[in-house]
Amino acid sequence: GRYFKMVRDTVGKNLSEVRPDLDTDGRKQLASRFAKAYCQAAYQNAELIEQAIEAHEFRCDYNRAGWVQARTEEEQKSLRISARLAEKSGCDDWTMIEPSEARKLTGMRVNHPAGYSKQAASWHPAKWVWSLLREALAAEQVDLYTRTRVERVVANKDGYVVETSRGTVACRHVFYATESYTPMLEAAFHDAILPIQEQAASGEGGPVSMKPHIGISGSWYFAGRYGNEVLWGSGGSRVPDREAGRNKPSRFLTRFAAAEMRKHFGPYELDLDNEWSGTVGYTPDEYPIVGSIDGKGRWIVAGMCGSGSGVSFNGARCIVNRILGLDDEPDDYPEEYFAPSRLLDPANHQWPSV
Repeated sequence: GRYFKMVRDTVGKNLSEVRPDLDTDGRKQLASRFAKAYCQAAYQNAELIEQAIEAHEFRCDYNRAGWVQARTEEEQKSLRISARLAEKSGCDDWTMIEPSEARKLTGMRVNHPAGYSKQAASWHPAKWVWSLLREALAAEQVDLYTRTRVERVVANKDGYVVETSRGTVACRHVFYATESYTPMLEAAFHDAILPIQEQAASGEGGPVSMKPHIGISGSWYFAGRYGNEVLWGSGGSRVPDREAGRNKPSRFLTRFAAAEMRKHFGPYELDLDNEWSGTVGYTPDEYPIVGSIDGKGRWIVAGMCGSGSGVSFNGARCIVNRILGLDDEPDDYPEEYFAPSRLLDPANHQWPSV
């Protein structure tokens, strides 16, 4: 996911708009508290994922080898500050490593120290989802409906009615795991969850020196090797709400990211097999929301800004525990930081005290 300084900076920038009552020092203190809450929850999320994979013997190509992020000469000052802040805050998964260590871990040739997330892991995302679904569907209480479009959710005296393309479902609780699609269902989220297009490509070959199963990224791309295939990609821009999920990759971005990768690995040959794009949900402060939409039975986990694996598993656990009234496990997503009201109604949101 994201490291302490990155989270502090994105939240701090947005606080100047939603908390004009605070001075500069107050906003900085509040942003730091948000960053620590995020990182602590993300660390717990990573441990829970590993425990689930081991306990249920999920076969999803899980490998916890870290994530190395190359930094340019111009980015070195920011990197040094981020490493110091990580150590000072106790969110010390994030650190910096010398070029020789970066090359040893990834095969990258860099001229300056790189950022390093020590406990990051990789997996095959579809195998992870399939494993979770198999485990869930083993329970008699769980049904799965696919290719069923939700048109809208209507509240009534007994709870909610979910209107779909194949009929209606009556329920007491609704859990929105719809990320960048959410604004199409709930207009209130139009400027609260922004569909941002990102894309990836894969092919056989690629840099010979690239080590497998470790996260790799530069300023403008991410990459990884999995067997004979290399996966790489880059970010994009906001698209209209109605275009969430569109698969319309840009060949220019594919070539640009591939050229950036060449800077760190040298010339290589690769047969391009796949290109695709999709949309991830960004919030204005690039901080997720985990909680109740209406203070009753509509719940959401969203706005994960492309770092969903650092939030979704633990966030969903906390919401399910709230629905079931279970309080014997820690809730890592306190409302003052993560509730949707932070975005939907900041004037009346119960902010953490400074």
